[in-house]
Amino acid sequence: MRIERRGLGRIGVRGEDGTAPPQPPARPTALVVPDYGRAGLDVAHEFFALIDEGVRPSLVTEERADDAAHPKRRGITGLREVAPCPVRRHR
Repeated sequence: MRIERRGLGRIGVRGEDGTAPPQPPARPTALVVPDYGRAGLDVAHEFFALIDEGVRPSLVTEERADDAAHPKRRGITGLREVAPCPVRRHR
């Protein structure tokens, strides 16, 4: 199946000049996600707190955050650790 050039513009695959795809937005701040299992509510709470601050965070695992080259290669300048969520679950 072949998609015509005018169809690419409609679905947002083409850039402004009509040839290159648009670049993703810069995300210089990353949320460091724990390597252990599922962090769940802690990660979600911190992620949406960043969004409320007007930051568009990316996600990085602890293992990747320890390697200085990985965040630098992705254009990440600030790392933010996941804090425990203040919301308690009812049992």
